[in-house]
Amino acid sequence: TEKLKVRDTLANRPIEQAAAKAAATKGDSLGPADQYVARVGDGLLSDLSDHPAAFKERILHALPKLFFFMIPLLAALLRLFLIRQKQFYFVDHAVFALHIHSFVFILCLIGLINPFPHLQSPISNFTLLICFVYYVIAIHRVYKSGWVGSLLIGLGTAALYFIALLLLIVLGLWLLFALGH
Repeated sequence: TEKLKVRDTLANRPIEQAAAKAAATKGDSLGPADQYVARVGDGLLSDLSDHPAAFKERILHALPKLFFFMIPLLAALLRLFLIRQKQFYFVDHAVFALHIHSFVFILCLIGLINPFPHLQSPISNFTLLICFVYYVIAIHRVYKSGWVGSLLIGLGTAALYFIALLLLIVLGLWLLFALGH
């Protein structure tokens, strides 16, 4: 119950005050960077709790821009994984990455017009599976690699892509709300 009380008191306080209190117990004070990050975090949480629909709209509005920046990243990952294939230039990988992103966006649009909201989660999972299978088949056909190689390239680039995507989402949220406040 003591942990619950601590969580409740911290939940009722802004992040900046909680961080200042934690620093004060250690005999430190918050630096300007810590204060700034805490203020941005406070703004993010207040936007999320006070206006969830507007928060969701801001996120959905920013996602296509984020994916636009992910196209060259996927091209660079493909270049890294296919470095021995000298006949492909970075531009070739960028065109392939644009093609893959276009396919994913088309499938997402199909998923958005789903007339059965109770099936949204299975449809999303199935869409994700279709995207990955298509990606591996496309790697196999475009880069003329074997199936095992295509699968390994697909798994490796997809894993690194999603790690980078998560990092960019965190950075994008920070920028979105830091510049918005």
